[in-house]
Amino acid sequence: MGENGAYPKSSMQEGYSKTIEPFTFKNSFEVTQEMMEDAKHGKIKSRANIFTTSYNRTREVYAAQMLAGGVAKVAVNWFLIAVPELNIVGAPVGTLACYVVICIVNYIFLCRTLHERLHIGRCLARPLLSTLTMAVVAWGVYTGLDAVMGGDLSWKRTALAMLVSMVCAVVTYLIAAVKTRAITLADLQLIPKGEKLAKVLHIR
Repeated sequence: MGENGAYPKSSMQEGYSKTIEPFTFKNSFEVTQEMMEDAKHGKIKSRANIFTTSYNRTREVYAAQMLAGGVAKVAVNWFLIAVPELNIVGAPVGTLACYVVICIVNYIFLCRTLHERLHIGRCLARPLLSTLTMAVVAWGVYTGLDAVMGGDLSWKRTALAMLVSMVCAVVTYLIAAVKTRAITLADLQLIPKGEKLAKVLHIR
């Protein structure tokens, strides 16, 4: 039997036609509101599952780092505040020591979990640059207000100068973090309304 010939009548042999049948595919795809709601529900559920799993794995480490940081803070405050020359000035040092200990514990945990050493320079360089920029601006604003107000600030003027300095510091840090890419799109996606905030900040 040749091609496109008649099918055999007295045999079990199969015959196939070479006729190509056209298929019509849609050239557009419509996303319905129901599909969008399902996608949002699935995304929220996925994030909840990730958070629950992460919390169950890290709650012991979280408790350990908070305990270690708290012990460091109490110890440093105990010794520094007792020094008459320092007194209450030792409290910020204790807070700094607390967060340093927490960072060290987190670093050790991440290295053990990922089975590799993290590059501290790459992780801290951009946030550190943003922090230094913020500190310089805050110091400059406070010093400038001190000079404008005569140098001898009352508690009201001091509070006003500190408030203005803190506002300028927050704005400066936000701008610096965006410009140096210390804050990424992946970071913002971890917080509620992060994608909208990324659009406002022009972070891609």
